[in-house]
Amino acid sequence: MHWVILTLISAILVSFVILIEKYVIIHDLKDPVIMAGVLGPGFFLVYTIYTLIFGTFIISLSAMIFAFFVGVFHVLALFFYYKSIKKEEVSRIIPLFSITGIFILIFAFFFFGETFSLIQYLGIFAIIIGSFLLSIKNFSDLRLSIAFLFAIISSFLLAMRAIFVKFASNLIPITGIFFWVGLGVLTTSLILFITHYHKFSKKEFEGIEILFFTSLLAALGILSFFSAISLAPVTLVSTLFQTYVFFTFIGATILTLVYPKFIREKLSKKIFIQKLIAIILIFIGSYFIL
Repeated sequence: MHWVILTLISAILVSFVILIEKYVIIHDLKDPVIMAGVLGPGFFLVYTIYTLIFGTFIISLSAMIFAFFVGVFHVLALFFYYKSIKKEEVSRIIPLFSITGIFILIFAFFFFGETFSLIQYLGIFAIIIGSFLLSIKNFSDLRLSIAFLFAIISSFLLAMRAIFVKFASNLIPITGIFFWVGLGVLTTSLILFITHYHKFSKKEFEGIEILFFTSLLAALGILSFFSAISLAPVTLVSTLFQTYVFFTFIGATILTLVYPKFIREKLSKKIFIQKLIAIILIFIGSYFIL
């Protein structure tokens, strides 16, 4: 069950990244191109070092193409995510990313023939619904808008990212894909920067510095996630990865109590009950899929 440990490590690391990004978005940066573009150097650095130690730079052309587009999909998914939260509050956008699990479930069935027992399907949907309930604050926040469309596009790209990782890992050992994933991230990030003119303020430079170091943490989290995909069905890994919403909630709650200047989450009695139900669903779902 190494894939379970790798997935949970990934979910915890990504939850840290989300909390830091939330702070940066509120205080320093709101430009989606800059936020997505900052990822490139950090990812490329981490994945090049990893490949020098554990992997190989020489892989088959087909695996190289799949790996490169994993990086492309990753940056574009974040670009559309940042565009969506620029137009709407984060609390209205995050719940929509539960759809990513549905996309992956469908794609994995058609591309890899992944099927599961009834209990596992119940677990998958319990986690997806639980993640949705845990991340949403008010059902009236859900409404059709351009931000909604951007979030759906981002969810679709994240699903394609996971599917392409599975395709690549079926061709070669997972350690061989990371340099080319990093190159895909770096190339797409540079294209975004080159085609986007922006005069940086001092505050934005501070946000960029924070995001660069955050990207190193994100790269490690995604590395762990991709490694898990190579060991188990992509549907189960991606579903368990949804627990990042739980870890983000726990982190945000602790920060609200200990350091409210960083992040402050409102938690009324109604919201507390909703989130408690969501957490129970996530734990039940995790038990069912394992």
